[in-house]
Amino acid sequence: MVELITDRTQYHVTLLNRLRKKPWSKMTASEKSAWNGEAAKGAYNYTDLNRVETAVEELATELGLNLVTKTNWTLWDVPVVSEMERYLGNVVTIRDACPGDIEFPTLPDSMSGLTYEGANSIEKVLLLVYQNIAEGEHSCVLGEFVLGECVLGGISSEDPEVPDEPETYGDYIRCSEIYCGEVF
Repeated sequence: MVELITDRTQYHVTLLNRLRKKPWSKMTASEKSAWNGEAAKGAYNYTDLNRVETAVEELATELGLNLVTKTNWTLWDVPVVSEMERYLGNVVTIRDACPGDIEFPTLPDSMSGLTYEGANSIEKVLLLVYQNIAEGEHSCVLGEFVLGECVLGGISSEDPEVPDEPETYGDYIRCSEIYCGEVF
């Protein structure tokens, strides 16, 4: 699981803006440390893009979604509108694939004018999906299948016709073409 950042504040933005006005050579050791640490939360850059894209890639794999991601952003990359639409659209797709009873934060409408609250919301959505999957209580919908349930046209734990010894594969009970409990 990718370590996501969901605790950005106005303090981080203010600190970064204050430090940006000062040449590196004039910064104290403490200011340089802050620049490379907590002030970094006041900006959104290639490290944020890579972290979110990596989380999206992992969650898409878990949910059986085929999403295009880019996990090799560099300092020199300048994202274009279509890339940022794809980026935010992927987060929406991940969120929508796992509705359950999760109360998701509101995502920004676009990456243009992104605020620290919007940046937090993007990563909080992904964190909530990770947590939902990890808890094993997810009801993530993939096509017509409801993951985490053993129905799918195969045997069901509530089916009176379930044999005493169902066909098993390792820790999974065979259900039609997929294995119950397996996260896709």
